[in-house]
Amino acid sequence: MADVGNGVSRVIMDADGEQATVTNNKLDVNAYLNATPTIDIGDVSLLLGGTAADTNNGTAGAQTLRVTIASDTTGVLSIDDNGGSLTVDNAALSKLNNTIYTEDEVATGMHYGIAPLAVRRDAMLTGSAADGDFISLSTDAIGHLYVTEASTFIYASFAMLDIDNSAALLSAHAPGVISNCVEVFLQASELNTGYIMVGDDNVADERGMKLNAGDTIILNVSDTRYIGLWASADNQGLRCMITTRPT
Repeated sequence: MADVGNGVSRVIMDADGEQATVTNNKLDVNAYLNATPTIDIGDVSLLLGGTAADTNNGTAGAQTLRVTIASDTTGVLSIDDNGGSLTVDNAALSKLNNTIYTEDEVATGMHYGIAPLAVRRDAMLTGSAADGDFISLSTDAIGHLYVTEASTFIYASFAMLDIDNSAALLSAHAPGVISNCVEVFLQASELNTGYIMVGDDNVADERGMKLNAGDTIILNVSDTRYIGLWASADNQGLRCMITTRPT
């Protein structure tokens, strides 16, 4: 701009010949930024309602800037509690925290977990309003859990087994492999001249339970492969009946 001397009027124009305007003794200026500007704003003070905002780490008060996350946000929101605790004001979450415990000191892991909650019922009455309702576990006064065992079993009987003077599993005889056993009934024939030993896969003479002629034993085992048989002489008869659970 050229110097404006006393008593001399100057008109400011742009390269296109358009005259600059003045409003309230101030030159009207239209400014714009380049497509990729680099602007250093400098030292800026943030005021909330005319009062400086809280800026110190950990400060929370009336002048703390509030941030609202849009309900349609689809990205991942990461919150860093700086090694402290993150507080969520929700009564339901506070109650949830009361259900989480660590293992006893005997356990080396000291893992966190939720202990199951059971209701003591001295008499087994209904504990739900209707079929399909959620219901808690039930125990007696000592803490034993009430369970219902299948009341219907399948009984299977077999022809007289021939037990010899060498150890063999019950599954190697006529019953074969049965893995859903409830009880196994074994009875030595009254015609036996020797005795039969009943045990595990290491059964032998005087190693297990001895069945003399006519003796009976009832075993609570789940699989015929868990029962070993041995006789003091070959061709000793053994009756067998097995109860199983329906599959």
